[in-house]
Amino acid sequence: MSLSPSHLAVAGLLVACGSSPGIAPDADAGAGARDADVAAPVADVAMATDAPGGEAGTGSTDVGSCPPAAAPAAWASWPMPEPGGAHAQSYDLSHPDLAVDRVTGLTWQRHLFPDPLAWQDARSACACLELGGFHDWRLPSRVELVSLVDYTRQDPALDAGAFPGTPHEWFWSSSPVAGGDPAAAWYVAFWDGNTHHAALDVAYRVRCVRGGEGGQAGFAVAGDGTVGDPRTGLTWQSRVDATHRSFDEARAYCAALAVAGRGWRVPDMKELQTLIDESRADPALDPTLFPDAASEGFWTATPLAGTPGSAWFVDFFSGVAYNAVVDHPYRVRCVR
Repeated sequence: MSLSPSHLAVAGLLVACGSSPGIAPDADAGAGARDADVAAPVADVAMATDAPGGEAGTGSTDVGSCPPAAAPAAWASWPMPEPGGAHAQSYDLSHPDLAVDRVTGLTWQRHLFPDPLAWQDARSACACLELGGFHDWRLPSRVELVSLVDYTRQDPALDAGAFPGTPHEWFWSSSPVAGGDPAAAWYVAFWDGNTHHAALDVAYRVRCVRGGEGGQAGFAVAGDGTVGDPRTGLTWQSRVDATHRSFDEARAYCAALAVAGRGWRVPDMKELQTLIDESRADPALDPTLFPDAASEGFWTATPLAGTPGSAWFVDFFSGVAYNAVVDHPYRVRCVR
């Protein structure tokens, strides 16, 4: 098998960080295309990613100075980017190896490592990465990775111009699963954008991120039946009834809701996922903010792309986000 200089350099980077993944022949190759016999020197290694036009962006890391894997980031304040509307997804691609999200301010690795990695190796690979002149890369949190999803697309469910060669596969987040299996973490599947969790030794794809850390105070109870989120600018219905509704019934219910005024609607897929409290399970929602928090499925307003008659929901037992037929009865929590 013939390897490009960038693949050999990435191999060296990961070996230097204490991992020894196989090397796939292409950056978008599947998990089955591996060669475990390739190794690189553990030394002052460089990392290069193939850039458009045949150019390469380079970076390096020294074995002795490689930082430990970064912890999950605090969520900084930003609205969820969407394909259209007030917070339309938009990327600054002026550097061939970086995609800067104009909505969130996060900077993303455009070109992937050549192989899937287990979770700890994924964290180490990002912590060791030097790219675009930066060396403060980390594995993104669940909510950060969700911010990349474009639910109007499939295969892959993101902007393929900003992130060329992205396979429709699973991508690790840095967010561990709460309260249950300590050997599991969250992933986002980029063929349609569903979120779930898996054992840490499973090899999934990796896209590193930088920036956006620090966060701010979270939800605020208004005392009028609403809860505000200053991070996103959204206002949520605090208490919901126990009625299970179809997709269309949920939309009609929110449109007619008159809690502290009008203007309510069913949240979209990204918005509803911002409510998930990753430190909790059963329910994955703070019961001091939402006293009726239920470990059940809640509708979003987002149809499943390419599949008429199906739409997305979030299961608040753990926070899994998936899809179902539109006449399935789920609960609904309205937003404005």
